[in-house]
Amino acid sequence: MSLEMRKNGKEMKDRQETLEAEVEGVKKEVVEVAKDNKTKYSEIVKHGLTVEQVNADRGGYSGVENIQAQDREFQVRLTEAMERDKRKNNVVIMGINEDLSEDETRDFIDDMLAKLMDNEKTKIEVKGRIGKNRDKCRPVRVEIEDHIYRRNVMKKASTLKTNAKFEKVYIAPDLTRKQQEEDKILRDNLKKFRNEGIEGVKINKGCVVRMDGNNRVVLFGAPSTTQ
Repeated sequence: MSLEMRKNGKEMKDRQETLEAEVEGVKKEVVEVAKDNKTKYSEIVKHGLTVEQVNADRGGYSGVENIQAQDREFQVRLTEAMERDKRKNNVVIMGINEDLSEDETRDFIDDMLAKLMDNEKTKIEVKGRIGKNRDKCRPVRVEIEDHIYRRNVMKKASTLKTNAKFEKVYIAPDLTRKQQEEDKILRDNLKKFRNEGIEGVKINKGCVVRMDGNNRVVLFGAPSTTQ
């Protein structure tokens, strides 16, 4: 295996671990926000307070505005957490010929996974193409039942380049729009640092870092599992 392929495989592993940590982090954060919101709303329900009484108790209209703002923020976090959790066992496969029928697409994916995973099998579901029909070659979303199997698929994905049949195929995590935005920012910063000649730079645990021996120096991004 070439140095570039080993590098790509390591980056894909780090990326996958980061995404898994993000899903768990967002879910925990939502639980805490939900507890906080429940307390605030239960106070109103328990005492049968009117909007005017809440305003008076909290020093004016800002109190209600804060509750509403927190509720909206909670809904956004909850939706994002649910969407990330729903996608966590999915992969997106790019480069599969659009002219293939559904059965042919399934056969292609089965063959690809057999080669990639040395004939190890698990249950998968081909969810369909992503995007509009007018697109030339739409990605295919696939759900993989076994999360360990999926993780190994992501680790080995870069080796597809050595097989003539699959050399134009690329496998990626199924990201939400927010994750795509975060991922682009990280990769743009990674490219910037590399263009500046900084060596040993990579994406690790949601940050752009430089490895200096055993020291991990964060160049961009907060060292946190929640975004």
